[in-house]
Amino acid sequence: MSRYSARGKILFSVIAVAVPLSVAGAQRPATTPVPPREKCEYGGTGGNETLRRVAGKDPAPFFFACQENNRNAGPTGCVESTVPAGFITSVKNESNGWACIHEEGFVSGWIPSDRLEPIPNEPKPATADWLGWWRNGPDARGVKNDRLLITRGQEPSSLHVSGRAYWYGLNGNVHFGGVTAEAVPVGPYLHVVERADGGCVVELALSRDDKGLKMQADDNQECGGMNVRFAGTWRKFVPTTRKAKRLSK
Repeated sequence: MSRYSARGKILFSVIAVAVPLSVAGAQRPATTPVPPREKCEYGGTGGNETLRRVAGKDPAPFFFACQENNRNAGPTGCVESTVPAGFITSVKNESNGWACIHEEGFVSGWIPSDRLEPIPNEPKPATADWLGWWRNGPDARGVKNDRLLITRGQEPSSLHVSGRAYWYGLNGNVHFGGVTAEAVPVGPYLHVVERADGGCVVELALSRDDKGLKMQADDNQECGGMNVRFAGTWRKFVPTTRKAKRLSK
């Protein structure tokens, strides 16, 4: 994500909360070196990974499913694709000029290390810009709607994020999920990790447009039931109950 000026395993992905991979099988530039032969084993997404942004203006080469019996694998032994410039990702480890990163959904793979740069810590929104109730799109009558509440955290400079999201299927089928965690923002980005051993991860990026503040979100698809996502564009709203108003202060 740049996300400040950022729905589809940050991000920030957090954390472009996120732009999907290009179609698998994208042509690899002739100058791109061969990625490591070992599979990029990302494992659980914890709170200690290094966050980086894909640098430059062009998509960066991305190689995943390495050394797997996959008919879509190219001559490198991996499925070849790209990651867009500006994408926020976490880095698990590096090997011979390549970084094992975590992309959207359950995809992890290799990207050239020199295509990654530190996340900018500017512009830095005021803490008050984060605080309050947020909703993902307009409310719908007769159903529970997605909500996030951001308050001040217990640790210095941290924010506490909690909320639920819902997916409504046919015949009254409802799946739901939630997130509760604390995180410290880096510039306009907030990488929310519920458990250090893996679990729900939500990437948030704060910005403004002609409608005011907005928060772009993406997640690792492990925040609840099937099809439940926190991904989308969130905006602040004024809650109607006294309890909600009190909690948001």
